[in-house]
Amino acid sequence: MGSGNHPSLHHQLMIDAKGRVAMECLTRRNHIIDQIISCFLQFVWK
Repeated sequence: MGSGNHPSLHHQLMIDAKGRVAMECLTRRNHIIDQIISCFLQFVWK
């Protein structure tokens, strides 16, 4: 625990993993939102 190098590296890896999961969730959510918007627009334009 003397050097602060390893904890920061582990922290960076944790942030990368969380960021990757967050990006997947966001893209999935955006895909669902796109589907809802497209359905809504189809309903409006008909």
